[in-house]
Amino acid sequence: SVSVSFTSDFEHPARPATAKTAANKTHSSFFIKILLYKLLPKLTVYENVAFALEIFGLPKDEVHNKVMKVLDLVGPKNKAKHMPTELSGGEQQSVAIARAIVNGPKLLVCDEPTGNLDEKTSMEIMKVLNEINRLGTTIIMVTHDRGIVRKMKKRVVLLDSGRIVKDYEKGTYKDESI
Repeated sequence: SVSVSFTSDFEHPARPATAKTAANKTHSSFFIKILLYKLLPKLTVYENVAFALEIFGLPKDEVHNKVMKVLDLVGPKNKAKHMPTELSGGEQQSVAIARAIVNGPKLLVCDEPTGNLDEKTSMEIMKVLNEINRLGTTIIMVTHDRGIVRKMKKRVVLLDSGRIVKDYEKGTYKDESI
């Protein structure tokens, strides 16, 4: 496996600057893992993302504002009323990412977020993850796609049987067997 890590000290727009409620204090420190296409099939795009906030009992207007803000960031905002089955694979992955970041996590762990996507869609997802990182969320991503690793130019940590065997600062490494 290849692990790519993004780190950042920027303020995330979805993360509250000060914790206003106990719910904010709790959900801002969550570690989130993106599960490929694991959207709730009977909920719309909007409802899938809102679900991550509603479980904390946030007011409806706050939920609405945060959902629309994050859908604007990662897309597909214009498909907020669509069902998951009406979306492409890349759009479904974008919604899964939106749901994962709507609470403003400090760390996002992505397990093969581009694994089932074509190259163009994979790069769109990587641009979204890069923007999320730029806005303040540290991202740890597992991938077997060396092309993405090379294009992103981020830190690469190579693992073998759970042990770190190499650590490359700028996302490039020799083609060595792992």
